[in-house]
Amino acid sequence: MNLARPIWPAYALGLCLIAALCFGNLHTHLLDTHDADSFSDHLQIQQHWTFFFSPDKAQTSGRPVAEAVKYLVFLICGNDPAAFHLFSVAVHALASLLLARTVWRHAGQLILAGLAGVLFVVNVTHFQAVHHISAIDYPLALCFGLGALLVLERPAAVAALLVLGILSHPSIAVAWLLAAYMHWRRDDLTTALRALWPSGLATAVAVALSLHLAAASTSTWQSIDEYGAQSAAGLVPGMLRVLLWFCSRLLTTAHWLPLPIYVQQTWELAVGAGLVGLLLWLVWRRKEPLATAALATLLGLLPYLLLTEATVLDLPAGPSRYLYLASAGSSLLLAWSLDWIRRRVHSYAAVALLLATLASSYHSLARAEAISLYTSGRSYSAGREYATAREQFHRALAQGPETLPATDIYNRLCLLLMDSEEDHAAVLAEGLAAHPDSKRLRLLQLATVAADPTDENREKAMHSVLDLRHTAPPDAELVAKALHNIGAGRLHYKDDPGPAIHAYRQVLRIDRDRFKTLKNLTFAHWQRAAQLIDQIAAADVDNRADLVDNFRQQISDAIATSLHALRLRPDADLFYQLGKAYQQQERYAEALEAYRQGLAQNPADHRAHLRIAEILGQQGDKAGAEGNGGIDPGGRHPETRDRLVADHVDGQPAVIDESCANGQGRQQDDEADHGGHRGETSRA
Repeated sequence: MNLARPIWPAYALGLCLIAALCFGNLHTHLLDTHDADSFSDHLQIQQHWTFFFSPDKAQTSGRPVAEAVKYLVFLICGNDPAAFHLFSVAVHALASLLLARTVWRHAGQLILAGLAGVLFVVNVTHFQAVHHISAIDYPLALCFGLGALLVLERPAAVAALLVLGILSHPSIAVAWLLAAYMHWRRDDLTTALRALWPSGLATAVAVALSLHLAAASTSTWQSIDEYGAQSAAGLVPGMLRVLLWFCSRLLTTAHWLPLPIYVQQTWELAVGAGLVGLLLWLVWRRKEPLATAALATLLGLLPYLLLTEATVLDLPAGPSRYLYLASAGSSLLLAWSLDWIRRRVHSYAAVALLLATLASSYHSLARAEAISLYTSGRSYSAGREYATAREQFHRALAQGPETLPATDIYNRLCLLLMDSEEDHAAVLAEGLAAHPDSKRLRLLQLATVAADPTDENREKAMHSVLDLRHTAPPDAELVAKALHNIGAGRLHYKDDPGPAIHAYRQVLRIDRDRFKTLKNLTFAHWQRAAQLIDQIAAADVDNRADLVDNFRQQISDAIATSLHALRLRPDADLFYQLGKAYQQQERYAEALEAYRQGLAQNPADHRAHLRIAEILGQQGDKAGAEGNGGIDPGGRHPETRDRLVADHVDGQPAVIDESCANGQGRQQDDEADHGGHRGETSRA
């Protein structure tokens, strides 16, 4: 044993080099699900340390130790994604080293221990736990759990390490059960319980505390609530299928990615059943270290059986992070298999298989990065950072399209590009060429045709869409989202309100009460009216009359659209636009009423105050004009007043709001409109 001691520093360095080789690209990755929540909390805690204990934190996962570790990284490196990603890789490498040390400590086999650590560090199964900053909870918890197994003869240290691990992620509580088994294997049951009851009590208290601190929105609590409403007849089969799928993935995605990781294949349940049977047989035989490895694998999956089947099947990256603990046991089993080949067949055969496994893992982890980029793009889209989302989707498609739900990416990417300065046509054509049978992409093609006022097939396309309202409402809704985004892109990036108005009107044919579309349509009418003012000023006498009529029609349409939207929902901006339209038509009483209704929604809207003052001044009410509702006669908002004055043409009221002119009045589609993604708000 003493001869092995000099090997460990070199081994640790080797693990770090392998981790750097396999995960080095992570320094270019950005944020993923919940990462932004953690970063936001860091800034709040920095302002006042008591916010760490606040229930108002964005990330209230019930894992204070993990949150504290991430905050310490923030204090050193700031909210730098690259630094956090490198830290995640370092913790993962540490967990791999501790696994090797634990195997060596209890099995006494140096080669087996070394193989277990190497296979764990390159295991593709749990890529998400390393790729996602917020998932560092899993490697941290495993480090504490393995530390407890390393000091098994010191009850106080075991208890302390398990508490730290549970407050990093409660699933590591199963390490106490494994410790009890290892004690029982070595001693009698009474001796084992006598040694471990203090750590058992500490484990129970820590789990209760973690669950108490976790927000009700976490998937753990949601699943528990859902289980309470289910019968055993529905509950048990679902838990069994989750177990079989998870167990299968420990083998089918261990060092390769032969299948889409986000889809459950029927045959995987059969593979999982076979593997569960094998693991139970190994435990029953009690041949070491196989029995401990098999039990560790099963126990590592146990906490996640609390998740409902619907929850795990809806994971865009598959169950990756939920397999992290269990893969410590399965990596040991694979290591034993390689060691058996070394002992019973030939060392060269074992070396060749190890090298092939490492090469496959390296290649598969590079492909798995594409999945992380895809989920990151979804997160940025949900956070309305659309430019970054587009970049992440493009990177994902370039890196590993075969491992991704490619049609979903093309769908999301097209929806984002529609509402941008870029043209979505090329991406849509590329997606259709690769996936000609994709229903979603065909629907986006219908939306593209329907949105083009010059396309002779636009009405035919719209009739097809309108039929979907009754036969397939979700499909009609997707087209409505696409049309809305096309309109927003034409209006706000290409300054082309005519096609935008056409696209928005097509949306309203599908859903006449779509509030955000009505609001944007109001702005589009004002933007078109502003263009007409310039055209009127430059036109000769013969052409001016038609332009004036068009201008007046835009104002009337803006009024009608605003009123329609306001019947659905009160909105300060729309009340302001309505007031301007009435003011333009010299319907001053109605304008004043609209402005005042807007102020009831947003008392700080200085534009409305200034407009009221303007009308009252024109009516001779000087006192009302100067002191109206907090109007600013002292000039505390000169910029707002100057812009209002600049909006006049020859003394006429402005026809476009400054917020529309500079894009501030833009109403982007919500995050759900970009591909139907429901924002991930919790995790287990």
